[in-house]
Formats: sequence, C-alpha cells, structure tokens
Amino acid sequence: PQSKDISFRASPFALPTGTKDPCGSSSIIVQQRRTIIEQITDNDVLFGKRHNNPGNLRLRGLVKSLAAEYDAASRGEKKLLCDRLVSEIQDNNGGRFLIPALGIGGALENHGTSRSWEVLSNFDAAQKISSQFRSVRR
Repeated sequence: PQSKDISFRASPFALPTGTKDPCGSSSIIVQQRRTIIEQITDNDVLFGKRHNNPGNLRLRGLVKSLAAEYDAASRGEKKLLCDRLVSEIQDNNGGRFLIPALGIGGALENHGTSRSWEVLSNFDAAQKISSQFRSVRR
C-alpha cells in the first residue's frame, strides 16, 4: 500500500521548559514542543483504541513472534528488546508511533476530515510496546 502525504505543524499547547509540575510535586517539567501529524502512513503505529493500520498489524506480529523471548528476558533485556522494536519500526519502515492529539481541555483536535496525531517519544513508544508484550500473555 502506498503511503499518504505527511504534513507537520508545531502545537501551541506545549508547556514551557521549567514549568512547575501542575500535580504539586517539586519536580520541574522539561517538555519539548509536540509534533502534530495530520496525515498518517501505512507504516505508522497508532495508539489509543484498537487500530488495524498496517503498521499496527506489523507491530502485533513482531510482538507475538518475540513474546517467548520477552518473557524469558531479564528486566534490562526486556527494555533493550522494546527499544529494538522501536528502532525496527522507525528505521526499517519509516514508521512513527502516534497517539491522538489532545487540544485545550482534552478535546481531540479535528482539522477538516483528518484526525490529528501526536508523535510519541522513543521512551513512551517502548513503554507502549512493553505493555503489548504483557497483554499477549493474557
């Protein structure tokens, strides 16, 4: 399948670096501007409700094929395996890990007929993949 065009725009909703944690802890939030995607490709992995995008199907297949290796791995090896899958999707397929973009007040942003998506950090993508490995056991 052919990929769709990709367009990017910066989001105005990111908190400035150095903002205090709104939950009241003494930590400081270090946050970069979000990257918002309005056109997904067949290589992208979409998180949120279950999606049958080709990128999601590929990731599910990889997770199922590596589930036994994941279960037998140490904690550090599990992290490396998840990081390896993130790289596999990004480097070999040009895919991105996306979640629905949230606007002011938590409402989903809709632009025309396309939904907006936010690019996850590699750390967050690896966390999501780790969760998928755990759900394979169920």
